[in-house]
Amino acid sequence: MELGGNDPFIVLSDANVDKAVELAVIAKMFNSGQVCISAKRFIVADEVYDEFIDKFASVMASLKAGDPMTADTTYAPLVSVQERDALIEQINHAVKQGARLVVGGEAEALEGAWLKPTILCDVTPDMDVFDQELFGPIAVVYRVGDDDAAVQLANDSSYGLSSAVISESSERAHSVANQLECGASFINTFSMSEACLPFGGIKNSGFGRELGRLGLDEFVNKKLVRVA
Repeated sequence: MELGGNDPFIVLSDANVDKAVELAVIAKMFNSGQVCISAKRFIVADEVYDEFIDKFASVMASLKAGDPMTADTTYAPLVSVQERDALIEQINHAVKQGARLVVGGEAEALEGAWLKPTILCDVTPDMDVFDQELFGPIAVVYRVGDDDAAVQLANDSSYGLSSAVISESSERAHSVANQLECGASFINTFSMSEACLPFGGIKNSGFGRELGRLGLDEFVNKKLVRVA
């Protein structure tokens, strides 16, 4: 049973920032963030934070709403106007509590359930949005001092579905990924679901696994026969 998530996307200090931004936009904006394993919390090392957020915000602000059958449309609408309005309420409440709105935060001037790609910064643990799932095109970006702080922040959540770690060092990325409290970690790519890979989470992100061999095991009654 999969119950949603608040997935971290961790950018370490040695990451290639341009590549990290490219992956971050896909991780956030696929289906306009209406994916359980879309990245929702972007945890970025202090050394690359300013460059990352400048480039991330520039790309997010450049995305274009419109007819989904037109080639220059680059992001999708939400499932309903009601869901869009609920997300705008979450954004506005976060800003009232002290979060900083970098881009977006409002509806597009188009018919339909459009919400501009949004980035929030300066979110703290005392804010409601800190441990809420924002199921839409909203990225919350955090600055951290080192790898240990990134792990601590990533794990400071009632959810534990998936995660991503971006680094030029495979050893370093694996070290961080192995400490994350979640059902899956992806290194130098974004979280995804594939039929051959077991899928599921821990904490409030559910229990059990689907897909892959572990998924098949969920449908099997195992019987023990002991011979004395």
